[in-house]
Amino acid sequence: MPSLDLLKTLVLNGNWQAINVCSIRKGLENLCTGSYSSINFDGGNLVPLSWEDWILLPIGEADEAINTVRQQVRVPRVIIAKNYRKVPKRRLSLNLKNLRKHYNNTCAYSGAKLSDKEASWDHVVPRSKGGGDSWDNAVLANRDINSLKSDLTAEEFERKHGYKMLYKPSAPKEKLATDDIVNVYGLPEWELFLKKR
Repeated sequence: MPSLDLLKTLVLNGNWQAINVCSIRKGLENLCTGSYSSINFDGGNLVPLSWEDWILLPIGEADEAINTVRQQVRVPRVIIAKNYRKVPKRRLSLNLKNLRKHYNNTCAYSGAKLSDKEASWDHVVPRSKGGGDSWDNAVLANRDINSLKSDLTAEEFERKHGYKMLYKPSAPKEKLATDDIVNVYGLPEWELFLKKR
């Protein structure tokens, strides 16, 4: 049987909306606290069960189970945070991969589509002049153009070399956590709660 940290369980909020994925180990810990319940998929019915009821379930041929000191316990595939009703929002972390995605691989100075090798992260206000690593100070630039820009601000670069910024830096919109959850494990129990792709 795979490690408890490799197996995953889907986490729903109290409104039964998918909000996260955690390891089975964490899912079982949450279930034991009493603030979570687990869903038993019983012949088409979805029945939320407490830890006390969950450990009494029989283990079917298709079920995965863990061994405890006293007995085997079925692995929960979906758990519910009973008292949590929100759907968290997430913003892409700032890195070159996400800059490329956010700006559609487009150079801020030439408008050209950039390949992996051509793309670089440009600080609109260089770090040497107090610019930080933030979405409002980051654009995508061709490596050669970015090298030419060096430690100039965007305004200085335009005056000196004639390159005008074609778009302003902007942060990507926050997305609901639900939007990023993918059923990479192909678990049928998860499909009821995830967006169709």
